[in-house]
Amino acid sequence: VGEVKFRRPVFVALGPQDKTLVAVHKGSGRLDLLDVATKKHQASLTAHLRPIANMLLSADGKVLVTAGKDGVIKTWSWPPKQQDNNRGKP
Repeated sequence: VGEVKFRRPVFVALGPQDKTLVAVHKGSGRLDLLDVATKKHQASLTAHLRPIANMLLSADGKVLVTAGKDGVIKTWSWPPKQQDNNRGKP
């Protein structure tokens, strides 16, 4: 158990077997990925052109779904592949 500080988090998700926490900041279309064990920022993904309105991690922890105020719903493989980081592509 630990604490990681964010500026205005709105949504967070953590997979059942995962060590990566994803957080969405208020008013942002960005996803920030953090290593739970080290509490260090891993990457940022530009998910949407406008703020993220909702986010859900599937029950099996393999798919992250984001819905943006840009009218777009995206599905992401979870956990994200390292080479996909910072590209903003699901």
